[in-house]
Amino acid sequence: MSTWSATLLSVPVARLTLDTDLSGDESASHVYEHLRFYCSLIDTLPAVKVTVDANGRAVVSGRRVYARIARDLGRPAIRAVVDAASEPAGVARLLQEPGVEQLSWAEIDAEEREQRVAWMWQVFYFARPLAGAELRAFQDDVVGVFAQVGDLFPEAAEMGTVDQLTTGEEGRRVSFRAVQPTGDQAWMRDYVAAIRRFSAEVVEVVSFQGRKQSDRS
Repeated sequence: MSTWSATLLSVPVARLTLDTDLSGDESASHVYEHLRFYCSLIDTLPAVKVTVDANGRAVVSGRRVYARIARDLGRPAIRAVVDAASEPAGVARLLQEPGVEQLSWAEIDAEEREQRVAWMWQVFYFARPLAGAELRAFQDDVVGVFAQVGDLFPEAAEMGTVDQLTTGEEGRRVSFRAVQPTGDQAWMRDYVAAIRRFSAEVVEVVSFQGRKQSDRS
């Protein structure tokens, strides 16, 4: 079944039934606190997967980490893809609940395609605090890759390149916003290569966007 054939909902977080124990795959691929910080910066969290029973109870059955983060952050609602194993009558009942809304894959895709570039957060955690020279090297070699986006997309040049670069966790975290293509990801090769090079030669990158760097090889 393709993703687009699945029902997509916006569901109040309080309406979800969540097993607090993350699956092995989910807990192994992310550093939870790092992912939660990244998610605190973005408006729309990634969708979870839910299985709906005959009574309309929505049990989070996939990507549970994002449901947990939504609760931690106090988000009122989250997108949810309805699993094919769900009871049709239960899904219909769920849709009658206050705050539950069916979303359109086509409309979301059209909105994303209309905007070729957008400001997006980038969040890195390191094995140790960056010294001054190391932070400058990170800005030159990793953050500097975003200068290419303005060459590829004229509208990106008008918007700017990077802003709100800050450090935290006593120098172990660097976050910034950058103008990034929303569809064409060919330019990402240089970005990924720069991240790997910095991690191997300067200071180890523990996680990027909350995901363990070792899982991005």
